[in-house]
Amino acid sequence: MLRLSMLISAIVTFAVCAPASAHTVAPRCPNGPSLTAACAVTGKTGSSVTLDWAQDYRDSFSGYYIRVNGGSRLKYPASEGTVTGLRPGKSSRICVSINLTASNHADESGQACIDVTTGATTPPPSPTPEPTPPPPSTNPGCTFGRFAVGNWPGACWRPYAASSWLNTPLPSSPKLVPNSGAMVAKMLSASTDPIQTLTVGDSGTSDYFHPYAFPTSKDPVYTIRCWRYACPSIEGAQVRIPPRARPAQGTDRHLTIVDQPSGWIYDFYKTETSGPAGGAVSDWNKRRDPGVTPAGGVLWIGSGGKSTASGDGRNSGGGANAAKTGLLAGPIRGAELEAGAINHMLFMLVRCTSRGYVFPAQGKAAVCSSTANAPPTGQVFRLRMSDGEIDALPMPKWRKTIYKAMARYGMYVGDTGGSSAFGVWAESDRSYLDYGAEGAMQRFARTHKNEGGISQSSTPAKWYLDMKGIDWRSKLVAVDPCVIARTC
Repeated sequence: MLRLSMLISAIVTFAVCAPASAHTVAPRCPNGPSLTAACAVTGKTGSSVTLDWAQDYRDSFSGYYIRVNGGSRLKYPASEGTVTGLRPGKSSRICVSINLTASNHADESGQACIDVTTGATTPPPSPTPEPTPPPPSTNPGCTFGRFAVGNWPGACWRPYAASSWLNTPLPSSPKLVPNSGAMVAKMLSASTDPIQTLTVGDSGTSDYFHPYAFPTSKDPVYTIRCWRYACPSIEGAQVRIPPRARPAQGTDRHLTIVDQPSGWIYDFYKTETSGPAGGAVSDWNKRRDPGVTPAGGVLWIGSGGKSTASGDGRNSGGGANAAKTGLLAGPIRGAELEAGAINHMLFMLVRCTSRGYVFPAQGKAAVCSSTANAPPTGQVFRLRMSDGEIDALPMPKWRKTIYKAMARYGMYVGDTGGSSAFGVWAESDRSYLDYGAEGAMQRFARTHKNEGGISQSSTPAKWYLDMKGIDWRSKLVAVDPCVIARTC
């Protein structure tokens, strides 16, 4: 689905977001959803209107254009356009016309309009109150505020509040969605390979995990700017980032910054290359925005959000994954496998979803070509097995540890991708490798390889953890979202 957010670099009054017909800017595709424009207006000083857009449509397009007020067409992947020369204090109608050509759809077009009035300076928004840091622990490996290079979080540390949906075990017999069996079957039908092999120790272009870093008061300050999706909670935020911290090298380029003094956790998606002590931006962004200099202290991200270390694990004002949950919400960590216990819900990746989302998600992921019985983003799946049944399985202990987490806490659909029907996420070893240390998952694989199910890649640093071992179709169930939201 095409989403259009309008960011106004002027003082604007949101007069009309057009009637319902303006929200639907094209007829329904023969095999897909309508194109819609969502109006969102923010005010700043000036006399220009900047439009920022992005498309989440699952199909490949041969053309995609946006025309502003009858002006010249802007072609994707440009991600913003500006209307200048608006008369201060006067109303202007800004209309967006979309012409889209897809290989498997007819051409579509439509128009969405809003009325904006430039004027006096908008008062700055009230500052977001600082979160309350979690209480200290007597165990250094669990003590938020003391984590640093060489003093990595231990297995006992669970990001976010102990009472959050993420860290609360499921009931022994939770309520299921009425179509649980059909939803599981639909999810598994996406691939002949039911569950994705965990690849760990990868610091190259196939790393789509979520590295994190703990800055100090001596690290350089970066100003965060978002170029693909609006991220109101962190747009313009001043964030310290260790110079050696790097995002995952897959195209998602995730990075999480855990600011322990304030308690804020910042999540970034499509993070541009950061340089030493200055926030260098990539050549692509320098071409796109020549006003940004390599040493200007600006870090461009595609989108992002923030959460609190003592919060429920969901981001506010944007996000870095489809569900808009915190990037620390659910990945398996090496210290947890080493301890033999994972006491939180797991982050789950599926091939595609329905058009909707349910708690704890706050946004949608890629849509299946046929959405009947497809899981919504945020859907929780549970492995319906007891600890005794899992212990009796002929498999290595480390895999049983993961299965027990699936049974006790479940897995939530946080995003889409991969080649298997589903997969679970692990921490990125970049969190350690960037500082010259061995990755926690990498170290676990190396020291437990003789237990079975673990093999080494031809690239010595990379390891594979085989997750297969049960009949998923008969053992997985889909939990009713009301259980996770605690409304039933």
